[in-house]
Amino acid sequence: MKRSDLSLVCRMARGDRKALAELYDRYAANVYGVAVELTDSEEAAELTDEVFRSAWKYAGFYQQRSRQVPTWLLKMCRDLAVQDRRIDQGRLPESVHLESPVSKADVIDAVNRLPEKQREVLRLLFFQGLTRRQVAEALGEPVRNVTFRTQSAFFKLKRTIGGGEQDR
Repeated sequence: MKRSDLSLVCRMARGDRKALAELYDRYAANVYGVAVELTDSEEAAELTDEVFRSAWKYAGFYQQRSRQVPTWLLKMCRDLAVQDRRIDQGRLPESVHLESPVSKADVIDAVNRLPEKQREVLRLLFFQGLTRRQVAEALGEPVRNVTFRTQSAFFKLKRTIGGGEQDR
C-alpha cells in the first residue's frame, strides 16, 4: 500500500528515517531533473541531496494547505539553486542584507572574528573572485561545504554587524 506524501512528511517530522527514504525514492528523480535544469549535472546531485536534507530538517514546518509535497520539494530546489547562484556572483543572499549602513572597520572586525574556515571561504569568494566550485577545488572539499560555510558566515556577520546578538 502506497503511503500518502503527507503521512511521510508527518513521520519525518517525528524522526522516521524510513519515511525520508520512501519520499526520496518517490521524488528524487523529479528533484534531480529540475536541479539539472537549474545547475549543471555535477551540482545537480549535490543540490538534490541538499533538498532532501532540508525536507528532513523542516518537515515539522510543512503546511499542506500552502502546497503539495512535490511542489514543496521543487520550490526548495529552486530556492537553493538561486541562493547558490547569488553566492557564485559575489552577492549576499537577500536574507543577509543589512538595514542600515555599516562602516568598513566594523565589517573587517566582524570578518576577523569569524572561524578560520569561514574567513577563508569569504576571502576566496569575494576577494579572489573564485566561484564556489573553484573554492571547493582549492580547499579539497565538496561544493556544499563551501556553500554551508558561506551561509553560516553571512548569518554570523548579519547578527554581529546588524545589531542582533553578538557571536562570542
